[in-house]
Parts: sequence; C-alpha cells; structure tokens
Amino acid sequence: TEELWREGAGPAGFSLRVSEARVDSDGPFSHFPGTDRVIVPIAGAGFTLTFGDTRVVRCARTAVPYAFAGE
Repeated sequence: TEELWREGAGPAGFSLRVSEARVDSDGPFSHFPGTDRVIVPIAGAGFTLTFGDTRVVRCARTAVPYAFAGE
C-alpha cells in the first residue's frame, strides 16, 4: 500500500487518508477500528471482500466506491 495523503488525527492515527494498493492475491485486510472506510477499484476485474463467515461483497465495477466500517 502506498499512502498518497494523510490528514489529522483519529482512532487510526488520521482523520482522512488516501492510499493505493495493488491486490494480486487473497489475504487479510488491514483493520482500522473506529474508522469509516471507502474502497474504490480503479483497474482490473475487481475483488471480493469477506466480512466474517457470512457477509460477502463483490467490488467489481471500476470507479464505484464501497463504504464499510474499518473493524
């Protein structure tokens, strides 16, 4: 992950952060408890986020944001 911009202080050490990451394979997602997150695929076929054992979200459309809790 490359951090592009960071501002302020919050539960995760920032109030607003913009970063870019290449997703090449399955793996754990970083946790930021108490921080709302938005992820936006910018290229490629997208990916699937799995929350626990039951909630699965497919993020496949380029430039379409998906908001979720950082926990």
